[in-house]
Amino acid sequence: MSDDERTLAQYLGLNAEEEDAWVSVSEDALRELLDKQRRK
Repeated sequence: MSDDERTLAQYLGLNAEEEDAWVSVSEDALRELLDKQRRK
């Protein structure tokens, strides 16, 4: 427990698209999305 009011996604620095991929699809989907972003 913490006094920090940020969501886990905010704490991790995920944007809405990244959070959706992670929560709605899978950890692998998030990894693929982040890998694509790094290559750009």
